[in-house]
Amino acid sequence: MVPPGVDGKRNANAMDPDDFQKYCIEGAAAILGSMLLGMLLCCGIYVWRKRRQRLAAAS
Repeated sequence: MVPPGVDGKRNANAMDPDDFQKYCIEGAAAILGSMLLGMLLCCGIYVWRKRRQRLAAAS
């Protein structure tokens, strides 16, 4: 049976500084990656709509 807590520690609030740094870096990477993906998606939609308007105006 696995003891309750974080990463096998018996205290649910126990966290080593190394663990905190690891989770902080992982969280920051996830947030930055999501923001980058969102920016790329928005830019792609913007360029696609701009191109579609230009083609519609040309015809």
